[in-house]
Amino acid sequence: MSEENEKSISSRRWLLIFFILFAALAVVYMCVNWTIDPTDYFAGYKDEELYDADNYAREIKSVYLKRHKGEYDSVIMGGSKAGIIDPVQLSELTGRKYYNYYWNTGNFADYLRYAKFAVEECGITEITLQLSGFEVLQYDHTSAGEIYEVPAVVTGKPWEMATEFLSYLMTDVKTTVEKAMNTPDPDPYTLDVTKTGRRIWARFDKLYAEDPDKQIRTYALNNWKDKRLPDLFSGEEAESQPAYKSSAEGLKELKEYCDKHGVTLKVYIGASFLGEHYLYECEKMYDFIHSVVDTMGEVWDFSDFNELNMNPYNFYNMRHYNGIMSELQLNIMYGKDSYPGFGIKLTPDNVDDYLENRRDQFSALRKEYEKTGDVKLGGYYDATHLLTYKDGTVMPGNEKALEERDK
Repeated sequence: MSEENEKSISSRRWLLIFFILFAALAVVYMCVNWTIDPTDYFAGYKDEELYDADNYAREIKSVYLKRHKGEYDSVIMGGSKAGIIDPVQLSELTGRKYYNYYWNTGNFADYLRYAKFAVEECGITEITLQLSGFEVLQYDHTSAGEIYEVPAVVTGKPWEMATEFLSYLMTDVKTTVEKAMNTPDPDPYTLDVTKTGRRIWARFDKLYAEDPDKQIRTYALNNWKDKRLPDLFSGEEAESQPAYKSSAEGLKELKEYCDKHGVTLKVYIGASFLGEHYLYECEKMYDFIHSVVDTMGEVWDFSDFNELNMNPYNFYNMRHYNGIMSELQLNIMYGKDSYPGFGIKLTPDNVDDYLENRRDQFSALRKEYEKTGDVKLGGYYDATHLLTYKDGTVMPGNEKALEERDK
């Protein structure tokens, strides 16, 4: 064998060794990424107990729901406000098996695409959709960032599924090393329970228990007099929102799809603290509510200016109510509880009167603001502050208020 041939064989041998070592290192690196999972992408595949709710929840929940097809026949849908809804409670009320299939920033483009996925790929036959009011801010949110994109498991295209899976196995070294080196935050702001889909407000519960007044000032009443109230009563921001009409049309399309496929669709409008109404309280919103009733026939609404919505201590922050409020809403809808003035079943027969009364309530609040520069809200020790769950369990942080009331 010539010297030239020997060199050629040697070169090929070293090249083969290089590729083998490279492939081995790549496999090791992918195994590390699978184990550490710095972005929580594989939580749905691995049935992790918890994951960061601000990660790619659209993918995690969809993967989990599809992998566990047959264990659930119903889903809760909505934006982050719906995250607090307990699927176990709803299952007990309905006799069905619910999964909380919410995501951050709910919008009707998502409701449509994920409803179709849940029905056609996961065997879901009933959907409870909670509207939060924020649907009118945008019709689609996929362009807002990676965690809002439609995951490959939902598009159902094998090549996209393979490349997306591989891309997360090859997550950049910096992200993986940082996750491996850093101790996980013991009190993240929000976590999701993988097997139920429900959101846990871990840090908010802790902060509220430490100092309820401080948390309310920081998260529910931030920019209260400087922005929230002026914007609320000017109506300019609410009038400028672009998705009133498209969301109304989206609900009609969703209802038609559900009817065609024999799926029960239930819709309700969730409780809303006064501080968030500056985003949508206007005539366009009233038209939207009317269209929701026209489409659905009957809709429970908890979003008006009732006394529970006027007490910030019933909320984690400006946009999210707490677990006691969630439990009460479900119990009211299914006839297991009541609270005067909180919750009304809207129908074509009463929706006009309801909206006229809502206009009157809003007008009275505006007059109060123009006269005093503020609006009276409920307080920590007020009767309008809900303190306990139906079984008597006290929400952490409400102990002092309960003691004061028991005197």
